[in-house]
Amino acid sequence: MKTTRILALVAALAGTAAADTITTKSGSVLNGTVKAIAAGSVTLDTPFAGAVDVKIADIGRVSTVAPLNIRLADGSLLRGVLETTAGGVLTVGGQPAALDKIARGWDVGAPDPDVEAQKRKWAFEVALDVAGKTGTSEQFGGSLSASATLTGPVDRLRLYTAYNYQKISVPAPAEDTKSADQFRFGGEYNHTISENTFWYVRDELGFDRVKAIEFTNVAAAGLGHKLINQPKHLLSFRAGLSHRFESYEQPAGGPRVEDFNDLGLDFGLDHEWTFSDSKIVTHISYVPSVAKFSDYVIHHESYYELPLKKALWKFRVGISNDYTSTPVPATERLDTTYFARLVFAW
Repeated sequence: MKTTRILALVAALAGTAAADTITTKSGSVLNGTVKAIAAGSVTLDTPFAGAVDVKIADIGRVSTVAPLNIRLADGSLLRGVLETTAGGVLTVGGQPAALDKIARGWDVGAPDPDVEAQKRKWAFEVALDVAGKTGTSEQFGGSLSASATLTGPVDRLRLYTAYNYQKISVPAPAEDTKSADQFRFGGEYNHTISENTFWYVRDELGFDRVKAIEFTNVAAAGLGHKLINQPKHLLSFRAGLSHRFESYEQPAGGPRVEDFNDLGLDFGLDHEWTFSDSKIVTHISYVPSVAKFSDYVIHHESYYELPLKKALWKFRVGISNDYTSTPVPATERLDTTYFARLVFAW
């Protein structure tokens, strides 16, 4: 029994000796693996509490087993193990380096985080929802959407497309009806001017056969401002000029419906709030005509998103609205869609 206890103690001491160590100014000792140094903190991966961020201002001594890449505040780069001498001097690979002068630290062999942060990165997603009903009438509907987003340190490009179709089939002699037959394809680009200000251009085209719109296109450009700009909470507003064009299906035997072709304004509001395991997103656009301010279109979409067990899969439930103030005769001003979507993002 005594031999077993001695072996266990030796193993524990060996494990501690082989670990990176942080000693705080208050005397607390933390053992684990230093994973990164950034933003005035050292991230230590511990076996008892996972990743722990320790403020550099609270650290008295630090030592690592494996070498690290260290970038100082003046831009110079050092490489080596971190050791604290008996006199309390921190060294990196044997070279003195004040802890509060370290701007960044990362694993040897890993890419430079600051260089990676400057690279543009693509993100993709595909979403699908399908609904059906049988009985006195048969109903089928669904939507398919996809987007590709290229994000850089100062700009963002997003391309997207979506198709929504809903059909109700009824016994003869009644005629089948479509409640949705809508297609969208668009792109938007914004570039940061200052911390919270950006300029943007966007263009969207498509059709809406239920509203008798054969073709529609809205092109716009202007300025935007981030009212809230936090890592997990974003709220931005934009305003600019636009051009809107719409051509319409002509009613049989009725008067001709003239195309809409006019300059306008462009207003938008985007809100995204991320929680620990979900997020809420809202997009609103308002495009009024300059010549006739009462002639406008509004598009709104809000959804709540939950990640599924598989990291790449998400579930969204939400509502979208399309409002046209002067619709084609015999069509409604407002179209509302409720949806529950399965999203694959990578």
